Amino acid sequence: MVLLSIQHLLESIGCEVVGTAHEASSAIELVKSLRPDVVFMDLGLPDSDALAATRTITSGLDTQVVVITAYNQRQARGAARRAGAARFLTKPLQEAELAQAISDIVSDFPQENT
Repeated sequence: MVLLSIQHLLESIGCEVVGTAHEASSAIELVKSLRPDVVFMDLGLPDSDALAATRTITSGLDTQVVVITAYNQRQARGAARRAGAARFLTKPLQEAELAQAISDIVSDFPQENT
């Protein structure tokens, strides 16, 4: 249910959702094959280590990670930051905060010369 809600919010602000995963290991494989600009990683994924997946994605792949959690705890924010997350959002997510997080990340991307 949460996955569909996030997907709907992203699509409503004009983002293309290229894949979804229900566990961290699947997310890593999807990132390797699809090469998205941004991944939204929920710390509440069942039976998986979302922070380890965030470390893998941010250290070896050219993808930014936004960590999502139901708990706005300093410890969770610090762990996400140490894992390489670009941003940290707390559920329930709002359209405006998703749009701001994406805008912030996109503005950090190197500009290509055309």
